[in-house]
Amino acid sequence: MNDFSLEDNTWLNGKFTDRHTWIPAYFRNVPMGGLLRTTQRSESANSFFNRFENKYGTLTEFLVRYESATDHQKHCFEAREEENANSIPETLYGSKWETQAVRSYTHAMFYEFQNQVKLSINTCGLVGYTSLRSVTNFEVSLVEDAKKGLKFAVECSRSTNDVRCTCKLFERRGILCSHIIWVCSGKFKDIPDKYILQRWSKNALKSDVYDWNGNLLEKYNNTSTKQIGMSVVWSEIQLTVGMLKRKEESDVTGG
Repeated sequence: MNDFSLEDNTWLNGKFTDRHTWIPAYFRNVPMGGLLRTTQRSESANSFFNRFENKYGTLTEFLVRYESATDHQKHCFEAREEENANSIPETLYGSKWETQAVRSYTHAMFYEFQNQVKLSINTCGLVGYTSLRSVTNFEVSLVEDAKKGLKFAVECSRSTNDVRCTCKLFERRGILCSHIIWVCSGKFKDIPDKYILQRWSKNALKSDVYDWNGNLLEKYNNTSTKQIGMSVVWSEIQLTVGMLKRKEESDVTGG
């Protein structure tokens, strides 16, 4: 704003005043704040349903197509579930934490974790450390950032299995960073359970759903792939018949 003499711009001044509500750096301490995007939910929903719907459809067709879309979504989910259950990604670095992660995480999250393991091996280095009783504070620097003086502080407690890093990747994304992996993988035999979030695990959705009062909302049901396939085919038949009917009516009326 100073560079372009925009100090008196009302709109920009308002945005700058409210910067704590929209600049990602302010969300570093918000649990899973790294997953937040202002329009992400609506954009992803629109992109998904646009593959099944168009603006010329009737309300009845919309309901049928909506069911087709949700059935397709369930089918894709179960395909990924089957892949997670029947295949194992390759471990590359011989780390006990990597071996534990491949058993716990879905494939997608395991590859993210494996990338952090790779970074910990190839780029992390120790700058210094201090120790007080069971808590040790490490200063870790990335190789390419060492000359710039950039470093991260990792706090490691052997008594409580608590680990923290100033990069806050775990707080933002729910996955341990390369700095923590580099410092703690040799100190802890296993990844502490609290740092493998249920939402990223293979069993994340394999449970019943309850409300705040403990009432059962939805019972976990492993619908077969065959049933989903039949539902999708039947919905597509209905859609095709509906479109042909509209075309015939248009031809008759000359529209």
